[in-house]
Amino acid sequence: MEKFVQNPSTGKHIGIDFGRNITVIAAYQESGTINPVTLPGISRDVPGPGECVPVPVVPSVICYHTHGTISIGEEAASPVLSGSTTTFRRLVYYLCENSTALMPAGLGRKIGYREAGAGFLTEIMKRAAGDEEVASAHVTFTLPLGAPPHYDEWITGVAELAGLRAASTIDIGRAAVRGYGLPFEDREQYVIIDAETDSLEVAVITPEREAEMDSGFSSRVLGRASSEFSGLCTDSWIASEILSKKGGYVSDDKLQQISAMLLYRCQRGRETLLAADKILVQIGDLLPGHDMNVVLTREDVAGIFRENGLFTLLDRTIARAFSAARVYGCDREGITAVLMIGELSTIPALQEAVSTLFPSALIRYDHALDAAARGSVMTDAPQKTLIRSDYALRYWDPVSREHRYRLLIRCGARYPSAGQVARLLISAAYDGQIHLGIPLYRITAEEGSTVGTGLELVGTPGGGLRFAGPAPDYGDGYRPVQVNRKEPTCLSASPPAQKGVPRFELTFTIDGHGYLCLTARDLVTGTLVKNSERVHRLV
Repeated sequence: MEKFVQNPSTGKHIGIDFGRNITVIAAYQESGTINPVTLPGISRDVPGPGECVPVPVVPSVICYHTHGTISIGEEAASPVLSGSTTTFRRLVYYLCENSTALMPAGLGRKIGYREAGAGFLTEIMKRAAGDEEVASAHVTFTLPLGAPPHYDEWITGVAELAGLRAASTIDIGRAAVRGYGLPFEDREQYVIIDAETDSLEVAVITPEREAEMDSGFSSRVLGRASSEFSGLCTDSWIASEILSKKGGYVSDDKLQQISAMLLYRCQRGRETLLAADKILVQIGDLLPGHDMNVVLTREDVAGIFRENGLFTLLDRTIARAFSAARVYGCDREGITAVLMIGELSTIPALQEAVSTLFPSALIRYDHALDAAARGSVMTDAPQKTLIRSDYALRYWDPVSREHRYRLLIRCGARYPSAGQVARLLISAAYDGQIHLGIPLYRITAEEGSTVGTGLELVGTPGGGLRFAGPAPDYGDGYRPVQVNRKEPTCLSASPPAQKGVPRFELTFTIDGHGYLCLTARDLVTGTLVKNSERVHRLV
């Protein structure tokens, strides 16, 4: 879905297609055009077809050095650093998987992928927006289809911490359609083929307007399938072919010494195939006694891909995606267009294979690298957006002896809020209580809530919380998930609170970044113990 955190009326608007292998940035110009952004030192230009302008891409890689500095993008993707144990790759994949793995990051410390991804994106954003303009910039990130909510929350949170004025997200399907200049309207059906160097993903999508959302259409996935390649990546297939024909017997030690550089050169050669009929891979310094260069034609590379099963894998992945889409009455004849994105989509052999599989469809691949980044900035953000879930506080009902939930924020609430969204009074559950918790839950259900507002929170003998007010409890079929369990919100009472005596007045607001904010006043001392402190980012 497309989500906006805040509307920037001024400042640079940049789009970032943060991919698991490469990142592409586009910026909206005052002239009304949208152009890819070059970041000197960390991006490289990938040739476009024919007379097309090259597209600058940034490898999605960050390396931490032993002395505390970092290298990102092209610097970190160099053969010297690519094999380092302190180099983080495939960031998007591990972030979506919510990986908790820790890796060395210099200075004797270890960090996870969330911190590494934040370090990479922060540097990207500052360079793209300009250090002096970052506070007024607006960034829009593409989201992988089916990205989990925690990834959406994380990536916009990174932009906020970097000091940007506003951040938004858009699903990569919608971004690609818009980036190719095609209509994203009711009943249109698109096939998105995301061909990366290590995987294929095929998705059949159609526009869908979410209930009560004011940010236009998002992508509804009718069918989706993905496949991982065997081996490191397609560039390793090219390297293996060169070694089999030119290397003869290469010892394991020698192979380890030359593999990083050979892969690096195969990648650079492969990237030129869209603009050239052949590629040159230098091997003379790696395999002494052989010609300085290996020449591979487009047909040679197509043959390597065919032998390794790429085209068969493509056919099967497309078939699986349409098998899933058939439930919705979708078939290949009803497709509006097939849109190719990703690094391998620049390869003529893959383009020809897709054309064979969709003989009567409109197929676009001329912006395979930058369509999503371009599409992410082709919009005007609404002034406010909506919360997509109900949020409630949990309390213990001593009569029924069970936990119940009462509404705090209703699905569809706009943010930033115009003043308070709730006012509550909290009291102790027992005499002498020092810490009073605020358990916040997200409530999900298949149908909307009819819970009312205007409730007060009071203590219960069972040690939980309850409200005074006429609103009914949530019924069956609702699934509560505590969202602040890992970072609980507690109020400290000094002197200790007394059972049944109102102790804290709580007021809640929602800020421009979608965070629920708490202000708490101690009714005994008159002290303001929390002032617009963030509790949780709402989704």
